[in-house]
Amino acid sequence: MFPSLRAEMARYGVKTKDIAELLKLNRKTAERKLAGSAYVTNVEMWKIRDGFFPGKTIDYLFSTNENGTSLLKSTQGGKA
Repeated sequence: MFPSLRAEMARYGVKTKDIAELLKLNRKTAERKLAGSAYVTNVEMWKIRDGFFPGKTIDYLFSTNENGTSLLKSTQGGKA
C-alpha cells in the first residue's frame, strides 16, 4: 500500500516486527496497517518516520502511488 515506505524499509533493513515494536502493536496489526487494510494514524506515521527515516517526509513515505507523490496533495483545492 505504501510503496515508498516499503522501499525505504528494504533499503535500511527495517522489518515489520521493528515497526510493530516501535508502535507497541502485535506483528499482524502492523502488517495490516502497512498493507493498507487497517488505518495508520498520523501519530503512527510520525513515529515511524522519526524512528527509522528522519530524513524522509511523511508525504513521501506514506504516498499510495508508485512515483512517491501524495494522492492528497494532487486533489487539494479541487484540482486534479
